[in-house]
Amino acid sequence: MKTIEEVLKKLDDIILWAKKNQSPVGYFACTYRIMTAQVLKGIQQKKFVDNPRMILLDIAFANRYLQAWEAYSKGKKCTHSWYIAFEAAKNKNLLILQHIFLGMNAHINLDLGVSAASIMPYRKINPLKKDFENINNVIASINQEVQD
Repeated sequence: MKTIEEVLKKLDDIILWAKKNQSPVGYFACTYRIMTAQVLKGIQQKKFVDNPRMILLDIAFANRYLQAWEAYSKGKKCTHSWYIAFEAAKNKNLLILQHIFLGMNAHINLDLGVSAASIMPYRKINPLKKDFENINNVIASINQEVQD
C-alpha cells in the first residue's frame, strides 16, 4: 500500500471476508480500521510534529499487518506472533476482546518497532517520540467507538 486510503480499503476487504466467513479475524481488522481512520484524521488536522513522516510510519506499520494476513490467508509463512493471532480465530471459545488483544500484541509489540526503525535511520529515532505520544491521544479518542 502506498496511501492510508489504500490501507483503509484493504482493511475493508479483510472485514468483508471475515463477515462472509464468520471469522473472528475481523475483530482486529475492524478495530485497526477505526484506529487507522483516526490517525488519518489526525494527520489531516496536522496533530503531529511531522505529518509526512507519520504518513510513512502509518503505511509501513499497516503493511506489516496486511502482509502477514496476505501470507497467512494463502497458506504461506508469516511472523510467529501473527500466526498465533490468526490461528486463534479457529478457537470459537475466545472472547472478542481476546481476539483484538492478540492482534494488538503482534502489531504493537513486533510491527511498531520494526516499522519505526524502517523509516528512521539508526540512532535517529528519537524525533519520533513526540508523535508516538501524540498517537496515543489520537487512539484514546476512539475508545468509545471501539467498545461499541
